Amino acid sequence: MPAIQSLHDEFDRKDVLIVGVAYEDTESAVRSMISEYELTFLNLYDPDAVVAIAYDALQIWPYYVFLDKKGRIADFIGGAREDQQIKNKLVELQKE
Repeated sequence: MPAIQSLHDEFDRKDVLIVGVAYEDTESAVRSMISEYELTFLNLYDPDAVVAIAYDALQIWPYYVFLDKKGRIADFIGGAREDQQIKNKLVELQKE
C-alpha cells in the first residue's frame, strides 16, 4: 500500500484517480490499514465484492484496472506486479 500511496502523491491532480477496493476484509480492518499506512487516496469498502466481480478480479490479487479519461477500461494488471509497470501505465493514460 505505501507504493500505491506514493503513486497517488505523484499523480494527484494530473487526471489520474487511484481508488483502493477492499472486499475480503472487515470494515474495521480496512479502516485500520488506512490509518496505519496514512493512505489518502480513495478507498472503497465492498463487502459484497460487487466491484471485484464487475472487474473479474476475484481470482487475482492484487488487481489493477486502468480506466481512460472517458471511464472505459483501458488495461489491467493482475497478480505480481512491479511498481514501475503501474507508473508507466499511469503516465501512458495521462497522455491520452
